[in-house]
Amino acid sequence: ISKIRPLCEELVASTKASFFVLTDKKGNVLYDTLNIPRPSPMASPTPSASAKKIKKSKTKAPLYASIKDWPGMDRALSGSNVGGAFLYQGSLYQITMVPVLSGEKNLGVILIGAMIDSSFLRNLKFDAINEVALYSEGLTLCTRSGTPPKIDYKTILNLAGHPESRPQIEWNRETYLVDGLPLVSVELKPLGAIAVFQPIKQVLTVEGTPQKSIVRWGRLFLLGAILLGLGAFWQYMVPFNRLVGAMDRIK
Repeated sequence: ISKIRPLCEELVASTKASFFVLTDKKGNVLYDTLNIPRPSPMASPTPSASAKKIKKSKTKAPLYASIKDWPGMDRALSGSNVGGAFLYQGSLYQITMVPVLSGEKNLGVILIGAMIDSSFLRNLKFDAINEVALYSEGLTLCTRSGTPPKIDYKTILNLAGHPESRPQIEWNRETYLVDGLPLVSVELKPLGAIAVFQPIKQVLTVEGTPQKSIVRWGRLFLLGAILLGLGAFWQYMVPFNRLVGAMDRIK
């Protein structure tokens, strides 16, 4: 186990991942950047003074936290790549679950991803050429100062693929058309939505309509999560291969 930590730290530094978890084949956490809590050891009962001396049974407390019940882990532990949005402790991430394979053996799973935060939205705004906002159950973010308009994200989900139904919304004394892009979880369920606000006076841009731009970007974001995650590892195959070798030696 001691050899795994520096290899994981090297991968985290190389990929600049804000979300990184390594598990064994049972879903036990070997390394993580999230400080996933471990289960508390069970307290042993105090024997009475009159009790006869008996051979003590060795009851070992769990050494590792387990995430085998996390959404998507059942498929990842079975050898499938899983990608999508993931909510953890109030923060939203885009993650990929990559099985660690040695031949036909599944040694464990690596979960890697990035937080969907203000920096992420600024990059999206650059491509969409318009203001962008994230709406989910417990999180609302926007590229513009101030609070974005109140919109039910489930309403935004219905806008995808129906540009004729785009509503007009007043925001800071300007009128915008709103387009929506679903944010899909690792369980392939809607977890939120990304909205792009197009000024009503803006009809076309040099690159085309902002709607086409956001949809094109969104497809890469939502459908290409697995490829992006795998690409990160292909770029750093030397430390990744060393990590696989270290895990393969774990009994």
